[in-house]
Amino acid sequence: MLRKGTAATTGLWLVSVGVHLGLSLWVDHVAGVGVLGGVSLYAYLAIGLGTQNPLVRSRSTAL
Repeated sequence: MLRKGTAATTGLWLVSVGVHLGLSLWVDHVAGVGVLGGVSLYAYLAIGLGTQNPLVRSRSTAL
């Protein structure tokens, strides 16, 4: 199966993770709760990658 992702896709993923990481550090600093931002980052990655997996699988079985 061919991938549709390009270097731009990879770059945008890295930027989005970086922004999310920065926001999580800021939230932890402002709220003073410790791990809320880190948990949010893990949830973001799990939901994003977990959604992509079935989509790619369904595309590959259609071929």
